[in-house]
Amino acid sequence: NDFFTIYGGQDVEEVLIFQVFNRWGSVVFSNQNFQPNEELTGWNGMVNGKNVDEGIYIYRAEILFKDGLSEQFIGDVAILK
Repeated sequence: NDFFTIYGGQDVEEVLIFQVFNRWGSVVFSNQNFQPNEELTGWNGMVNGKNVDEGIYIYRAEILFKDGLSEQFIGDVAILK
């Protein structure tokens, strides 16, 4: 995949924040207040125009649902070349 982004169903109103961190805890990608299911709103695996190293990256996303509740999701993604 060329982009790592947030996908959601019809009950998702908005992605409030989506961040990706390297193994040292530095933010390598951040986007906020966007609609889910749009590939170009996600992370392309680059930092400052350069591909990141292979490895495991941590993500955090806060999702706002149509019922007004928000929930935080944390996980990891593997970058392979």
